[in-house]
Amino acid sequence: MAFDTYTTLNISSFVSRAKLDGFSRLNRIAVRINPPQALARNLDAGSFTYYAEAVTIPGIELLTNDLNLNGPPMTYPTRTDYRPGTTITFLVDDKMSQRLFFDSWMNYIIPKERGFDVRYRDDYIGKLTIFQLTEDGRDVSYGVELYEAYPTSVGEIRGNWAEQEVARLDINFSYRYWRNLSELELSNDKIRETLLGVTVTGTRDAGTLQSVIVTGTRKTLDDGSLVGVTVTGTRSR
Repeated sequence: MAFDTYTTLNISSFVSRAKLDGFSRLNRIAVRINPPQALARNLDAGSFTYYAEAVTIPGIELLTNDLNLNGPPMTYPTRTDYRPGTTITFLVDDKMSQRLFFDSWMNYIIPKERGFDVRYRDDYIGKLTIFQLTEDGRDVSYGVELYEAYPTSVGEIRGNWAEQEVARLDINFSYRYWRNLSELELSNDKIRETLLGVTVTGTRDAGTLQSVIVTGTRKTLDDGSLVGVTVTGTRSR
């Protein structure tokens, strides 16, 4: 395939395509959490989906060794490093549901009621699925599943009388490996149903994910109606 330098390097062409196709923006993210089966039964829910204000989509690296023969050394891969560990910032609803959920998971790993005996690894690992939404919020452009995942730390929640912002909760996760979701998986109706039911500051709203305001500019639908949930949790009027 020929490399079209005019189309690729022309600023006007670049701006036109940007307006048409948009860019991938990391401010429209949903996270589906599948906790360990026993914990899910205790919480009476198979999975939880929360809106994430910030997330680190994991990377991947091939670890290499040098092979020294005649001349300069050659490198060859020895194993895959999925860069285990990611941090996700969740918005916390008025019932502190997100905090209560992760408190339960952390205590399930090393339960106080059992004298702080650590459970077997297979008993406390779960799965995370991170969905990156398109700029208009109507489709899923990217999905990644993190396997054998569990929280390693639950961040502090600080507040005072002078602040009226929504509480945020930083969770660090460990996982063993991840994989991309295929285009067919991303178009699955079950995923769409999951995203339409995502919890944002305690409310469920079919238009929530396409209406998240990050810059403060109000977003309108084609009919001129406002769809407003800001990242601070206040609804646009």
